[in-house]
Amino acid sequence: MSDYKQITLENWTQPDPANTCFVRLRSDGKFSSIKAEEYFSDIMNHTLSEQVPEKIQKLYEVTRATMTYGYYYYPIFTVAVEQLFRIVESSVSYVCKTLGSPASIKTFNHKIEWLIELGILEGCKKARWDSLRRLRNARAHPESQMILPPGPVLSLFDEMTTDINSLFNKMNEGINRDN
Repeated sequence: MSDYKQITLENWTQPDPANTCFVRLRSDGKFSSIKAEEYFSDIMNHTLSEQVPEKIQKLYEVTRATMTYGYYYYPIFTVAVEQLFRIVESSVSYVCKTLGSPASIKTFNHKIEWLIELGILEGCKKARWDSLRRLRNARAHPESQMILPPGPVLSLFDEMTTDINSLFNKMNEGINRDN
């Protein structure tokens, strides 16, 4: 049926065997499997700044907590990243609304372009934001289950956390500059 762990009553609280192939290089030069505590720590070290509104913080916290369970069910890493794509879009929409975007600015793409015009998003990062938008679109209408390994998931998580924090920091700088 699938290439990933089939949940049963007996295995649902056990580490997903798929994670055993991922290793870390230790300080002694040896490799070892990544432990649950290490995944947990890697994930929980990511936080949003206090400038990010509570409603976005709550969405993010559920995503962050969900991601920690990827150790027990490998596909959850991907499900959490898909949720993070939606949080990025919610963040962009929130900033646009707060800054009074014109009614004609409705699509994620137009919101990104408008925020670049305002200087809230850096124009040199437009390709990155467009990539996030395309990934979000692809995962909103899936034709198959995407499964991402934890390394790229954690990298995306780090980058998107930074992007969300930067977005709200720039928004607040712009608001404070105008007052």
